[in-house]
Amino acid sequence: MIFLLGIIIALLAFQIPSRIVYANNVETSLKTQEWDTYKAKKFTCDSLEDLKQYSQCLIIEKWSNSHWKAFELILERESGWDHTAANPTSSARGLCQTMMSVHETDSDFLTNPRKQIRWCINYTEKRYGTPNIALAFWNENHYW
Repeated sequence: MIFLLGIIIALLAFQIPSRIVYANNVETSLKTQEWDTYKAKKFTCDSLEDLKQYSQCLIIEKWSNSHWKAFELILERESGWDHTAANPTSSARGLCQTMMSVHETDSDFLTNPRKQIRWCINYTEKRYGTPNIALAFWNENHYW
């Protein structure tokens, strides 16, 4: 019995979920144990220069990589990843088309794409819970 338990544990050890992380513009697949080691080396999302890589890193930290595609698609649909995007018929501005007439933002919000990303992630969490749920809402309503 102990032998079988040892085999099961050994098999499960090889089934560690993977995370995709971008570092130095190179996509790297990291197992959970490696991810923890990577984070322990003082890696931060802020060290990533590319906006999509930065965004994906924050999504992985908050939820998991399984939510990245949903978040990426919402921002693609809302702004085409243009942090200066403006809706001509409303006060919606930026990456996730923040309604400026409704939401309070910092004075540099419209010129700071990283601040917009953090705002979008907080909005996603508060309103929907996860990017996957937000995308499901977007797919039904064509807005979020």
